[in-house]
Amino acid sequence: MARPKLIAIIGAGIAGLSAAKTLAEFGHSVAIFEKSRGLGGRLATKRVGDFAFDHGAQYFTVQKDSFKSIINDAIKAGYAAEWEANRFVGIPGMSSFARILLGQCDVHFGRTIQTIARKGDYWSLCDINGEQVDGFDAVILALPSPQIATILKNSSVKLDAIGALDYHPCWALMLAFNSGADFNAQTLTPDDPIIAWIAENSAKPNRATTHRTFVVHATPAWSVDHLEANAEDICKMLRSKFKEITEIKAEPTMVLAHRWRYARVIEPLGHAFVWDEKQCLGACGDWAIGSRIEDAFISGHMLAKTCFNER
Repeated sequence: MARPKLIAIIGAGIAGLSAAKTLAEFGHSVAIFEKSRGLGGRLATKRVGDFAFDHGAQYFTVQKDSFKSIINDAIKAGYAAEWEANRFVGIPGMSSFARILLGQCDVHFGRTIQTIARKGDYWSLCDINGEQVDGFDAVILALPSPQIATILKNSSVKLDAIGALDYHPCWALMLAFNSGADFNAQTLTPDDPIIAWIAENSAKPNRATTHRTFVVHATPAWSVDHLEANAEDICKMLRSKFKEITEIKAEPTMVLAHRWRYARVIEPLGHAFVWDEKQCLGACGDWAIGSRIEDAFISGHMLAKTCFNER
């Protein structure tokens, strides 16, 4: 068997965590670098005081046996539950599901990698503060493809097929009510040019019930038109439309907005990952084969399985 490798993964979303889990099973060492403070990428839960909102991906579905096995493990471990038919959620928040993939891998939070450089037989990473980390046998970029393209450009490194993919953005609205928020359905997909999705977040399994909380996703077209608007204006506009659609007239105790600039790839690449064997450099993500959470998992898993299974 070849010697275990030390592999850097940039991005702690589902694709990066899936790759990390598979690499660890093959006996390799993994270091994950994540710019934010948490795991899961768009599988995100925003917590503000006593409030929690799944403001990114609302649920995940399963088609492949490999992902079904992970979901079953997460349910047994108390990190996931079925919400509706073949709609699963992390508990107590969507980001909790990511924990089942992490294992013992080392994660460096708050580290925004700006450049990568090949130095002889090894890779070196440099973050936005100028701090370097050296000695990696391989690097996996598990980010939205525009962010991957930026790192490659900053580094004067080439990786085929990266950078030409377009995304739909999405503005998300988060609302909390003490009372008077009567809503007869857990989810709603209105036929509306502004709002594409409404969900009662507090109706999901194992959520806090002291307040009724809602997550609203704007349509792609509306999000594009208002991409650079400030969050305060977004709150006002989406709150007004939410009130019109749901007829909930009570005043919310909390209103927040979040912009997902890279919410959903428009036209996926068409194959599970990108890998340059000569450079020992790869890329994976939900931009590869589709925008579902399972697609991100498959992308990271297949990259690791195909390129690093040396037993």
